[in-house]
Amino acid sequence: MPTEESHIPAGGNRGPITAYAVITQSYWSIAIRQYTTESSSISRSFFWDNSDGTGTESIIFTYDNTPMRKHIKRSPRHLGTCVLRPGHRHPTKLTGSYFTDRYTQGDMELKLISRNVDVGSYVEATDAAQKAATQPKSRSWIPWPRS
Repeated sequence: MPTEESHIPAGGNRGPITAYAVITQSYWSIAIRQYTTESSSISRSFFWDNSDGTGTESIIFTYDNTPMRKHIKRSPRHLGTCVLRPGHRHPTKLTGSYFTDRYTQGDMELKLISRNVDVGSYVEATDAAQKAATQPKSRSWIPWPRS
């Protein structure tokens, strides 16, 4: 959710903003994609950080956000940096913060929907979340909160 100091243009969303993130990992890299109703983001670079010596790792990454054409005037393409804190090796929630070159910043909380789903759009992610909410509880699926 954006902070009060963020430069949100008129008509912009102060949040909370519903978004879906897809995190994929190979032996050599991590890729993070995020989808909202207005835009999508893709990570460009990342690194794991364990510099505080507490054993708690963070992933820090830069990303490129591309809005849908109808939102470009109010919300132009932008770059940002994000830090996510998993807390441990098999998290079901991630917390983090971000800032952008549009002078916006905020906090985020991500909740695991599945470790087995790959989606390519906000619509596909919404469908996957709804499907996960109706699945029996197992190690791969957790309930998605309903409002």
